[in-house]
Amino acid sequence: MNDAADNPPTAPEPDAMRLLVEGLRAPIALVAPAEVIESFLPLLADWPVEILAHESPDTGTPELVVRRTDGGYAVPCPGTASAACPSAAEAAHALVGALVGVLLFGREDSVCLHASAVQSAAGLLVFIGPSFAGKSSLGVHAAAQGARFFGDDMILVELGQTPHGRALGLKAKLRLPIPPDAGAPFHRYVAARATAEPGDIVRLDLEATEAASFGEARKIAALIAVTRAPGAPTTLGTAARAEMTQALVRHAFAPGIAVPALVARMAALAAAVPCRNLVFESSLAAAAAALGAYGGPA
Repeated sequence: MNDAADNPPTAPEPDAMRLLVEGLRAPIALVAPAEVIESFLPLLADWPVEILAHESPDTGTPELVVRRTDGGYAVPCPGTASAACPSAAEAAHALVGALVGVLLFGREDSVCLHASAVQSAAGLLVFIGPSFAGKSSLGVHAAAQGARFFGDDMILVELGQTPHGRALGLKAKLRLPIPPDAGAPFHRYVAARATAEPGDIVRLDLEATEAASFGEARKIAALIAVTRAPGAPTTLGTAARAEMTQALVRHAFAPGIAVPALVARMAALAAAVPCRNLVFESSLAAAAAALGAYGGPA
């Protein structure tokens, strides 16, 4: 982590700003309600971003405009429909995704996965699945067991013969309540690092030794499709490449890339990295099983 993590950037104006993010040739013009910007800026604390004084965007400069709606907020995202968010906090997180979309738009060498990831001795374990499947819980349990946390919700994947995951510096999160079977050590781990957020979510402030900072990259040791199944024993099996390709396509974010090209790239990713299925009820046991299969935490 860098010093900016303790001193999040502040906006020069309450409702509009221009962001210059490393990797972009021009600033992004951002216009959003003040309460969304207030929640958004701390999320960028670890990003290589400079906030510039607001000006009218130049021709061709990407622009992100968040609008209030009757049900909350509408957040634009390049290449997809706007996200409907009921709260400013959720709109802020969606806005991070929109910013990632601008960074990725049209790139053929990278994709963003809706996933969590931790570092094992063998490399990154990337947990893939739909919302509420337990990805975040697995990531935090693995971190509590000594694995370095690499990301939650969004992981950049650099494609190629040896795919790598690249961290976005986003905080670990956990949905409340914590199940009773999580154990007392896990409860203590969370309590020592938790920061309150509206609703049933807590975010964890992890030390630099516990979590990857923005831009760190590691090779991917396994893609793991997760399924939470009440009453089921923890089972880590081999996933068919075709099955994993389908899961990757469902959970990939690659704005500006045509679907056939995305399918081909996800098939190549599934062929380049071991693919596993993880069925579980207990996140505690599942994290231990995944780490144990790949040399333990790192």
